[in-house]
Amino acid sequence: MDLTPNFGFAFLCALIALSGILIYRANGGKFFEPTIPSFFLLFYSATTLVGAFLMFFHLNQGAQGRGQTHPQVLQDVLLASSTTILLVALGCIIANLLFQTNSHKDIEKFQANNLSSSFNIYPLIIIGILCLVIFIIYVSNVGGIPLLSIFQNLKGIDLARLRSDATNNFEGKFHRFSLFFHHVMPFLSFSIFAASILNRKLKPLAIGFLCLNALLLLNDLAKAPLLLFVVGLVITWMIARVKTFRFQALAMGAGLLFGLAIILKYFFMKMSDTPLIDVFLSTVDRIVGGQIVDFYHYIDYYPHVRPFLMGRGLANPGGLLPHDPVSITVEISGYSMPHLFRIGIVGSSPTAFFGTIYANFGWPLTYFGMLATGFYMQTVNTLAFRMLPRDPLGMGLVAWLVVHFARLTDTGIELIIFDTPLATVLLIYMVMRKLTPSWQSESSSPTIMKSS
Repeated sequence: MDLTPNFGFAFLCALIALSGILIYRANGGKFFEPTIPSFFLLFYSATTLVGAFLMFFHLNQGAQGRGQTHPQVLQDVLLASSTTILLVALGCIIANLLFQTNSHKDIEKFQANNLSSSFNIYPLIIIGILCLVIFIIYVSNVGGIPLLSIFQNLKGIDLARLRSDATNNFEGKFHRFSLFFHHVMPFLSFSIFAASILNRKLKPLAIGFLCLNALLLLNDLAKAPLLLFVVGLVITWMIARVKTFRFQALAMGAGLLFGLAIILKYFFMKMSDTPLIDVFLSTVDRIVGGQIVDFYHYIDYYPHVRPFLMGRGLANPGGLLPHDPVSITVEISGYSMPHLFRIGIVGSSPTAFFGTIYANFGWPLTYFGMLATGFYMQTVNTLAFRMLPRDPLGMGLVAWLVVHFARLTDTGIELIIFDTPLATVLLIYMVMRKLTPSWQSESSSPTIMKSS
């Protein structure tokens, strides 16, 4: 089998992705603004798309080591990854035509609202304590705190088993527990952070909340949630300070996040005996395309090993649908790493949002799903910036929404089909809004977006 990459095909895919970027930009979208579609396209391009090209040219060490070299499958991965940019951008444009707006106009309208620093800390503290209690119940069911393993002499299989027991092999509904410390707590943190920017007296409380949230996110030894949390704080700051990022600031921030990722990987994966260059390259492989690599196995598995699931791979909340849901990420993990599955370690192999659509329905609906996702993103963006007031709760919710949709780079489409996190956060937002003092304007003139 000829494994030489097809440069002509790669060039075609690059043109497809570039056309999507140019179309989005021509319609008024700006990539360095803290809006839902802009940040998703920026984040997706820098991770998933770049990772797909690296894998296509056999430059991803992890993919090479796992034998992901079949030319046709690599072409399918690259084409899907590139087409996502184009179809998501077209979906955004369709929504823009419907609402007569674009993401840049949305955020301009939001920033033109009068600014208020009104914020009630008591509901925040009560809900924060509730999240902590739920976390303690979760830890008691796990039988320990996985984060403490960094101080123990656990490596390899033992470390993988510990993380498996804390997440995919957890005896209970892990997603119900994680809802509070992966979603509710970040929303509270973004809100108190925005409040502390407007009112310095709240900085001690904000620091305490941010530190507690970071520890909760790190507990199951996953690194991505903490990195997205840090990104969310930066987005909150951008919204509160009416800023956009210039390229230099973006590159500096990406460098800091990359450094944090290396540190987390070094300690969590117990790589003290590993040369630093290998730690560096492993981190690059993981950040740049770590999730799109698993899409290779989705294409290899469905429908060749198992027929398309025809909807059975989607969540079934409350047993409302007439099927027992199949955990696609666990099934693919067992297929790609059977040696771990045989010894009782239940892994997970998530990929970009279109992976779930493909596993269920095949290619035609996969591409339609990309278009629909772009439409939905822009619709939520428009509604959020039009309806939310410019105060700490409003800014915190906007930042949470931006990060929430960025998760589609490594989460299935059910994140937005059965969006329990969004429903829960909106409910908490409405409760806190009712308990917040009457909205008082502190700035009567519109604020113009500035570059930092």
